[in-house]
Amino acid sequence: AEVKQFLMALTFLLFAFGSTISIWCTDCSTVGGDFGDMPNAVISLFAITVGLYQGDFRQFQDNALLLALVTTFVSISVVLLLNLLVAQLSRSYEYIYTDMLGFARLNRASLLVDAMESCSRVRWRRFVKSLDFEKRLEFDEGDLGLSGGIASAEPASKHIQTREAIRRYGGTTSGGAPWPLT
Repeated sequence: AEVKQFLMALTFLLFAFGSTISIWCTDCSTVGGDFGDMPNAVISLFAITVGLYQGDFRQFQDNALLLALVTTFVSISVVLLLNLLVAQLSRSYEYIYTDMLGFARLNRASLLVDAMESCSRVRWRRFVKSLDFEKRLEFDEGDLGLSGGIASAEPASKHIQTREAIRRYGGTTSGGAPWPLT
């Protein structure tokens, strides 16, 4: 879709500048390209765009208006449109990459579900019991947290947090004590 939009915009520019140049330049020389009529002007501008143009822009020095129009066309088509195309394609790549990660996770989950069918109930219960989910996790030394998880360590730089998400209060940890006021 992005390449199609780029080609449509380029076609619009080719026809817009080709018709403008052919109207203004009815008696221009054909040394720097044939701009006498619209089809040849469009073909000459397309050759300039894709780099097939054999001439030199100094050949347009006799006609300042032609030089200005061709320079404006090159600026818009090559600089602006190609940069927009690159930006669109890189953004599309980000979306496709995100979708790819999601589909990979779904595929892994379906493999786990298929593998679970081969595991007996007794073996599964024994495995869950070995994980010791009833034991409370230790966040820091002496800081016992919730039960029902598996403790694992990861590098601190993996998920950088700029503010603390856990609010900690001093005082008793009794379940019967009221919550502290914030």
